Amino acid sequence: MKTCISTTSQTQQISQAFLLYRDFVTIHDVEVDNGVPVIKPGVLATKEAISCGLRALMPPEEAKVELLPAELLAKGVDYMAWWIKPGKRHVRFDAKKLGKRGAVVNLPGLVMIVAPSGWYVFAVAGRSRPTATTKIYRSPFFNVWDQGKICVGSVTVPDAEKFFDTAAWEAAFFDSYFAHPNVDKLVKDEDAYDFWADMLDGKYPKFPTKKLYATKHSLDDVFKHVVLSQGGQYD
Repeated sequence: MKTCISTTSQTQQISQAFLLYRDFVTIHDVEVDNGVPVIKPGVLATKEAISCGLRALMPPEEAKVELLPAELLAKGVDYMAWWIKPGKRHVRFDAKKLGKRGAVVNLPGLVMIVAPSGWYVFAVAGRSRPTATTKIYRSPFFNVWDQGKICVGSVTVPDAEKFFDTAAWEAAFFDSYFAHPNVDKLVKDEDAYDFWADMLDGKYPKFPTKKLYATKHSLDDVFKHVVLSQGGQYD
């Protein structure tokens, strides 16, 4: 039995069929009898056969084999999650009490996720690459809801051709102006505007992680919610 879908260079020619059941998938050869495709008895499809079939249906640029960078945490057909290491980044504001200003500041580690449900950013503590059990903190940024979803506003987000370009998403986020907090308590023990005024003035030699609000969730929790449950509210 062949292991993948095949086509001719001139016309589409059916050679196999996948049948999707509730708990499994079968793969079948297809014979054409007097112009009518006939599905023959099948066998359980292996993961390799299913992957092969999916790659055959993808555009060449999407089906390519590639090594993934260490910062990439997850990647699928319509989603991606990655880690931004803690370090210095330039941020800019156009907000009341702060005015229009920017500076290079120390930031905590971040996790960004893009999925059909939206664009998200969360904070993580420490300098190690996050794992499924890593505790998630509320990101300290303006323009982000308490569930981690970024308020896009007038920001130009990467188009389909750059969907899997993490640098493009980071540029869209950090090169835009932060305008206002989207939650009542963005950080602990300090007004959000005062906190960012201190950050822009260089008060903290490193990011004060103790000011981050801890959530009740792990990276696995928020990832599954964002990608599998298509966003929305959660406890």
